[in-house]
Amino acid sequence: MSEPRLEAARQIFGHLARRLDVPFSVRLWDGSTIALGRAAVDGPAIAIAGPEVLGALFRRPTLDHLFRRYVSGDLSLQNGDLIDFLETARQAKKDARLRVSDLRKGFPWRAALTLLLARDRPHGLRYADSRVYPPVPTLWG
Repeated sequence: MSEPRLEAARQIFGHLARRLDVPFSVRLWDGSTIALGRAAVDGPAIAIAGPEVLGALFRRPTLDHLFRRYVSGDLSLQNGDLIDFLETARQAKKDARLRVSDLRKGFPWRAALTLLLARDRPHGLRYADSRVYPPVPTLWG
């Protein structure tokens, strides 16, 4: 039997794949890949380190938080770099005629709740000598 948070992530990204049709995919923490469109076979992929990453992004869905997760290694890009991914995403947005309300129809909210409750681990900076420094407090959270 599969882990519930993994199944929840598969449901959510499966829903997005049926609605978006973008040329990239998502690689989950177990190594499985979900194509988010027909042209996603060899395109850029977003690798997610664990369910706590999705939970944290659901709880705080800001661009700043997304980039913090990328820099910390919780999110990584495969088959390309950040520039490739942003160019692909920009072109896909131009081509799509999609509204947020289209994504809400049939969204697996129960699955999202499973991930929303996934505990996050504390973040600090790790250096080559294996020292871990605590996160720096910021004004914005």
